Amino acid sequence: MTKSLLTVAAMALSIQAINAAEAVVAEIDFSKTESYDMYHSDHVTPVIQDGALYINNTTADLNFWDVQYFVLDGFDLEDGVDYTITAKVKGFTGNLPISIGSWDASFGGELNFEETSDWQTVSRTVTSTVTASGCHLTFQSGNYTTPYWIESVKITREADDPNGEVVEDAYVDFSTATVVPYHSKNLELKLENGALVVTNSQQKPFWELQYHPIEHIKIAKDVRYTITAKIKGFSGNLSYNLGSWGQDNNGEFKVNDSADWQEISSKVTSQFNIDDAFLLFQSEFVGTYEIAWIKVTHVETPAEPEDPNLVASFYTGNGKTFGGWGDNTTFENVTEDDKPCLKFTHTTAGEYYAAQIAMDLPLESGVEYVMTFDVKGNPAQNILASMQNADTWAGCGDFSRFNISDQWESVSVSGTCQAEARSGEFNGRIVFNLGEYVGTLYLTNVKISKKSTTTSISEIEVEEPEHWTVYTMMGIKILDTNDKGELGNLPAGLYIINGKKVAIRK
Repeated sequence: MTKSLLTVAAMALSIQAINAAEAVVAEIDFSKTESYDMYHSDHVTPVIQDGALYINNTTADLNFWDVQYFVLDGFDLEDGVDYTITAKVKGFTGNLPISIGSWDASFGGELNFEETSDWQTVSRTVTSTVTASGCHLTFQSGNYTTPYWIESVKITREADDPNGEVVEDAYVDFSTATVVPYHSKNLELKLENGALVVTNSQQKPFWELQYHPIEHIKIAKDVRYTITAKIKGFSGNLSYNLGSWGQDNNGEFKVNDSADWQEISSKVTSQFNIDDAFLLFQSEFVGTYEIAWIKVTHVETPAEPEDPNLVASFYTGNGKTFGGWGDNTTFENVTEDDKPCLKFTHTTAGEYYAAQIAMDLPLESGVEYVMTFDVKGNPAQNILASMQNADTWAGCGDFSRFNISDQWESVSVSGTCQAEARSGEFNGRIVFNLGEYVGTLYLTNVKISKKSTTTSISEIEVEEPEHWTVYTMMGIKILDTNDKGELGNLPAGLYIINGKKVAIRK
């Protein structure tokens, strides 16, 4: 084994390799696209205009499907997987139909936009009913004759954390059941031979052929549930709703034709908090089939270990916020791009200290602090953040300066607290000096930490191993390789590499 100075090159990150909870399937940023060259119908010609895809249908009285165009192309889909479509759009109001799939098979839904002249980002989660390659996402708006713009579109898929805990929300074993579930009068249900036997003897719409195999389930919004059943004698599509009346979380099993017992599974993300939900099955299947058992589960991801160096955090989803002061200034707590944010607006330039964002927190003299945050807004350079004594307003040191762009940027600045005649913690304050700034900015995910004494991976000499195993700080294995060069794919952050806590800085 040789000794070497370990260095890591900055390389592109594969989201699929790092984030086990969500992976990007396909995405496009039309603000960075020079021209549009995907399929579109004859009634409209999409063009890149003003940093977005511009759609203008001037023909009235069309069906929505008469105007359709691809926004993403060439990606793969998997049957039964939930996909989330997210789009940033301006100028469209109401429901925008979407279709996702191949030319041979597709499924769809709608993106729902509010009436506003501003940009808005909306998402919709749909469950795939196809497994195919070379798929496309199509927008359809033949019945809409007002111009609109699309800045970006993304498809992501959720994946359960492999290190998470599987929680059983409901389970029924029909071999021990004594009561037949609630069902419509058009079905015959009975308990026989250790199973629930379901018989439909006539062709009717599926909504007239439903039953509740499980009731009284508590489900939570944005949680992804897995419904699994052991079934025999059924073939085709078995629809379900995990929800309540008027609060539907719909999905579908695609069941192979087999006379043998088989386990089927489907996932659905709840759109509601429901204390007393039910699982409803319905199908136009004519004949008799059996169900041995059904269970509903979800995966809980372990909480991220608390950073011992963290002093304070704001706008991270913890409900903690801050404000500030200044003339010609407004401070608003808003949601921007699905992030909890401080929206700061300043209309008239003045002295640098005339408008300040401020956050109170304990500080300690002689300690170096690192402050990280995400910011976007009207572009500006060399913004200064400073430390103060909250009781006396005395200055205690400055952070390194940072810039603001019109796109989200992750910023990290550092500075040493230098409070004279102080020892130990005191009531401190950090201020952003924005008196010279004119415009609007959004600030989120603000964290202030004492500088870690963890050694940088680019600074330590190590006995070079023959194999590298990398875990996140949450304990999720993300890399297992004999090639040291693959470490270059890791973004900056803290990791456990071969059992040691290591910081990668780029």
